[in-house]
Amino acid sequence: QGEIPEAMYVNKAEEMVQEFDARLRSQNLDIKTYAKYMGMDVDGLAQMYRPQAEIRVKLRLALEKIAELEAFEVTDEDVENEYNKLSEAYSMSADRIKSIVPAEEIKKDICAEKAMDLVKASAKTAE
Repeated sequence: QGEIPEAMYVNKAEEMVQEFDARLRSQNLDIKTYAKYMGMDVDGLAQMYRPQAEIRVKLRLALEKIAELEAFEVTDEDVENEYNKLSEAYSMSADRIKSIVPAEEIKKDICAEKAMDLVKASAKTAE
């Protein structure tokens, strides 16, 4: 097990800020206005998200390792179903989603989800 690169934490925090900005925009606000209202800049918001970003990165890496050890298989049908779910969730065509999100990333997400399901099932059994 190696040390987790700092860039992974920084990227995740920035991603979280972008997600927050998208939520704000859906309410006719934007991140810069929100940051100003909070008395900080966008970098300050990224720092605010840093602790949660670290947790998410570590959790994702752990789930990916579990998926690797369990050798989860993802079918083309699984990938297609996930593209269709994303298409509905974001009101975009599946082809548009495919042009944005590579199939390999979809497979990783599905494996991480299967790993999380396994962890949850194991936790319930242990109770």
